[in-house]
Amino acid sequence: CEYRHGFFSGLWPTVAKVSFCAGIRFVGYGEMAERLRSRPGRPEGPIAIWESLVAGGTAGGVSAVLSQPIDVVRANMMSLDARRYSSSLACARAILRSGGLPGLFLGVGPRICRVCVEESLKFTLFEAAERQLCALFPP
Repeated sequence: CEYRHGFFSGLWPTVAKVSFCAGIRFVGYGEMAERLRSRPGRPEGPIAIWESLVAGGTAGGVSAVLSQPIDVVRANMMSLDARRYSSSLACARAILRSGGLPGLFLGVGPRICRVCVEESLKFTLFEAAERQLCALFPP
């Protein structure tokens, strides 16, 4: 069926990218927040807003760079030219043939900027919401 190919093209690269990014972001944020929280001379207590912004932005930036090749393949698999590729692997090979390794990192700069802001805000808001909920409903 014609519609199935169009509707589901790029599904597996999207699932791979989202899963990979979520893992990097949550693990990265947790590790960075813990390192910031336990640095010498820092007073006890919850993570500060600036610390959460730094940890979230860094985790987001790292995930953006590491997942960019998957994202480029995903975008190509979902484009109007997706019919050219028989699979995600064929798409990645075509990108490598035409643009080399840099071809898999096209658009990484703007993506880093967007994801750093997005993740720093997301994790900072999460920390603030957690504090408010803990104040309302003490453990």
